[in-house]
Amino acid sequence: MWRAPPHDVAMAMTADLEGAGMITISKGKLKAQTLRVFRQIEETGEEVIVRDNGRPVLRIERIKTRRPTEEAFAGLQGKVVYHEGVNSPAAGEWEAARCKNGVPFR
Repeated sequence: MWRAPPHDVAMAMTADLEGAGMITISKGKLKAQTLRVFRQIEETGEEVIVRDNGRPVLRIERIKTRRPTEEAFAGLQGKVVYHEGVNSPAAGEWEAARCKNGVPFR
């Protein structure tokens, strides 16, 4: 049985307002090729805009996974400088922030 490659889902490349291309597909074509479109989105990470009578109505995109904290802050490791104890009280800073012009902050 012949099977089209995943990127061949009868989608059209169109230009958005900023000039960059985006993948669009009509509701009818999406209905007929839903699994193939979903697989392409999973593999490439590109979003797909669904159109109804030529008007964009939906955006389908891959869910972004959360990065571990160590990975997200890896670039800052060893670069943060503490000038006093992290857990020590900040003297009068909290009171100054709590009262602005003599009026307690609520």
